[in-house]
Amino acid sequence: MFSSMIPLRITVDSQQSFGHLLRQIGSELRQCYRHQRFPIAELNRQLNLHQQERRQLFDISFSLEVFPTDIELEGSQFKVENLHHGQEQLPLGVYLRHYHPGDDPLLEFNFNQAWFGQEDGERIAARILHLLNTLLDGDPALPLGQLPLLLPQERQQIFHPME
Repeated sequence: MFSSMIPLRITVDSQQSFGHLLRQIGSELRQCYRHQRFPIAELNRQLNLHQQERRQLFDISFSLEVFPTDIELEGSQFKVENLHHGQEQLPLGVYLRHYHPGDDPLLEFNFNQAWFGQEDGERIAARILHLLNTLLDGDPALPLGQLPLLLPQERQQIFHPME
């Protein structure tokens, strides 16, 4: 498998819809493809990130991994699975993986344990899943500024603590 990192800077307007944001990201990606072979380490070096006490230009990565890896060997079926060690290079890695044609894709959140404890990581993953479910089940024209960033119980606790 070969991959490359394409850092994007996206301006998000709270009044635009998620669909508009996806089209904006797609357009930006198409413009950036010609630079996809530029090494990310060289980009970090040229930006003098070490002077800003940073190792990477970004703290979050998203990886879409679609490749069938079911293996049959001498009549036995094998499936490839990822192992996680809690030492992500970035604070948060989000992976959408579809390795097995007969299975549903798997959405995984991997955290660097130096940045997030187990409880914090689980809470961040729950917030992202809640946001994604709202996008999938809701009005596609809903402005981004109206999407929930908090879980319902967190919202209740913050805005109505005595109820």
